[in-house]
Amino acid sequence: MLMGTADLIPGISGGTIALITGIYKDLLASIDSLNYKNLSLIKGGNLKKLWESINGDFLVTIFSGIIISILAFSYLIDWLIKNQPIQLWSFFFGVLITSIFFLKKLVFNWNFYSTIFLIIGILISYQLTSLPLKADDTTLLYLFFCGIMGSIAMILPGISGAYIFLILGVYQTLLNSIKMITKVWSSFNWDIFTETFLILSVTGLGFIIGLRIFASILKNLIEKYNDKTMPLLIGLMIGSLQKIWPWQEIVNINLNNEKYLYSKAILPSTYEGNPEILTSLIVMITAILLTIFLGSKNLTLKK
Repeated sequence: MLMGTADLIPGISGGTIALITGIYKDLLASIDSLNYKNLSLIKGGNLKKLWESINGDFLVTIFSGIIISILAFSYLIDWLIKNQPIQLWSFFFGVLITSIFFLKKLVFNWNFYSTIFLIIGILISYQLTSLPLKADDTTLLYLFFCGIMGSIAMILPGISGAYIFLILGVYQTLLNSIKMITKVWSSFNWDIFTETFLILSVTGLGFIIGLRIFASILKNLIEKYNDKTMPLLIGLMIGSLQKIWPWQEIVNINLNNEKYLYSKAILPSTYEGNPEILTSLIVMITAILLTIFLGSKNLTLKK
């Protein structure tokens, strides 16, 4: 459920949560096991062997938790982003910065190439999280593409799938559709249901395809080139820190007659409004302690 909650928030990745809770490698391996060889067991009716081969209990537990938390917390996260952004970002800034120190332990032989890949990761993530945010675009083909891109970001620690949706201009559309799902059963409207179903199913299809392909690639990279891949992932996390820094300034800009929003990190002393420094520090320290507790118990990656 922590992964699902994180995936709702622009700036924190479900992959980061998977890493600090110690399930990242199992998650990649289980998704990668959804291949033709295992799925062909359906033809022979050998469902028990299929379930064991794909680690079915694990996958169902993880993804049902993600779906439930997304549905349950969509209103809360939307409210926090709009009404308590400093406290929200303070919490996840504490989570992310502590996770970075833990992940250093997963690089077994830090060398020159590890440093190069760390720098590459920082530059990629910083550039991605510095892009202006586009106004919503909701064509079905575009939503399918966004689903693929969002899945890649979700599985990568440091790059938030929700933030990629923001950059691509579909975050609010998807969040509104998720919120609408929780309403549709109490006041059913066929037109609203059809529109919501199309938006989420097309995006979801792209997400599933992207997740399956990229999880396999990432799993192989970690197994064969761990001391290059892990520094790259750490770099992605470091580069995204500026995006979840609690104090941001929002600027409206126009590019090619299209409206964009640009967010930049600023000092608390230059923040327009009450910077709530004491509250944010308390929240940040709480997040750091919680991450230390989770990470010290769960963070492992076999050599």
